[in-house]
Amino acid sequence: MAVDRLADAVAADPTNAEFRNAYAHALWRNGDRDAALAAHAEAARLDPRLQMQYARSLDVAGRTADAVAQYQQLLQKNPQASTVREDLGRLLFRNGDYRGAAANLQAAVLARPDDAVLQQELAYSLDQAGDRAQAAAMYRQVLEKAPGAAISRGLLAENLAEQGRKDEAVALLQEGLRTQPESPLLQRQMGAVLERSGRPQDAAAAYRAYAGLAPNAPDAQALLARAARLEAAGGTR
Repeated sequence: MAVDRLADAVAADPTNAEFRNAYAHALWRNGDRDAALAAHAEAARLDPRLQMQYARSLDVAGRTADAVAQYQQLLQKNPQASTVREDLGRLLFRNGDYRGAAANLQAAVLARPDDAVLQQELAYSLDQAGDRAQAAAMYRQVLEKAPGAAISRGLLAENLAEQGRKDEAVALLQEGLRTQPESPLLQRQMGAVLERSGRPQDAAAAYRAYAGLAPNAPDAQALLARAARLEAAGGTR
């Protein structure tokens, strides 16, 4: 087996980082993650250029704190390393540390200003961290590059509504629906914003449109029921 041959190679030349790294990958493929991570750690010790691989392996293995520690060590050596910032930012994003994610993703966006997905992740992180104005500006940058980005449009509409700018939020969603009239996401967001704007009948119509476009969505029946309540209440909730 390849893992056995690589084990022999490591035993014969224990300071060879390349052998150790290949052995780590073979162990990982065989499902022995603990041994693989130990081999990755030793490979990174022998050759610091392999530390990024070790950090990524720790992340995949679910050892978040250890992965963060490795990324932070890399940043101590090179604070401007945008790839490290991006990896760390996305790790923190997935784990709900939006303030930490935003700090790192900002540096990554500067290095890759045309990456709309990265910008959307930064915008969402800023939003969740409470920086509504900067988040809105970043969402708008995404929409300038990709006007059809329904997720960013919906998130920006929610951002504006949270700031009390509900008319702007409605106009933004209307703009999106003119070019994407069959977008369930935009219809659902429109219903939510209209309901919060005191327009229950219009909100009900948007909810019904959403359910018609996505009848199998988990919340479709709940929103149809909500639409019926709004219509029956005649504006009361």
